[in-house]
Amino acid sequence: MQIRMTLVCGLVIAATACSSDRSYSPPGTVLTDARVSEDVAVTAGIAAAASISDQAQYLDNAGVAPACTYAATAGLWTCAPFVNSQRLTVARSYAYFDQSGHPMQSYDSLTTERIEYKSKSDGAIGDGTTVIGMTHRSGEQTLSGLLGSETTRVWDGAGVSADTTSYNDASGTRRYAGVQLDSVKKVSYAQPRKPGSYPLSGEVVRIANYLVTAVGAGSETRSVSRTIVTTFNGTRTVPIRLGAISCTLHLDTRAVDGCSGR
Repeated sequence: MQIRMTLVCGLVIAATACSSDRSYSPPGTVLTDARVSEDVAVTAGIAAAASISDQAQYLDNAGVAPACTYAATAGLWTCAPFVNSQRLTVARSYAYFDQSGHPMQSYDSLTTERIEYKSKSDGAIGDGTTVIGMTHRSGEQTLSGLLGSETTRVWDGAGVSADTTSYNDASGTRRYAGVQLDSVKKVSYAQPRKPGSYPLSGEVVRIANYLVTAVGAGSETRSVSRTIVTTFNGTRTVPIRLGAISCTLHLDTRAVDGCSGR
């Protein structure tokens, strides 16, 4: 399964080309590079934690999600939209495949080689006070490593989201609007997977491109591009990096803090 990203990549390249990151910020500037990076880390952390939550929910609901129907001609289960644990409205489909790449109607522990998922999700993100936003995501993820005596299972995938997010603090409001391209790379879980466990390894990489507007004591607008890497380590507390800036993502609460390296 290959995700169709041509249009998305064009949007990402276009946004990157007009990035206005700068090494010097005039006195009184609100949209400093460090401030922007910390804001973007929060949104990327929410998305990375949501990806992990989705992976658990995919497995919990496979074959039993609300109103899923099987189309034998396509070899595909398609589910009616439902509200997930992040309160996003999700439309999802998935398919089982054997080692030869043939679709299967149901999972078989002896012959199923991988499961492929497609999803679209829409809804509010943030805490509703200091971080308020809306997201529109679509993506594909593949779960592999199912054959034989399993010690790990691995997720890979790609997706795109269009977000609008506002950050509110004493300096005013910073509004971000843009397109983000996500890659899920070799995110590995121990088997058997226990409730509340976290990925042993792997990364989620986000290329984020925003038009940012600050409203408060003054008004500023700039375009920015960031590459954010979240690296998993088997615990609920993982590093999230944006160039020289490193922060901590708490996968259980989806909070980002402890940023350093400004």
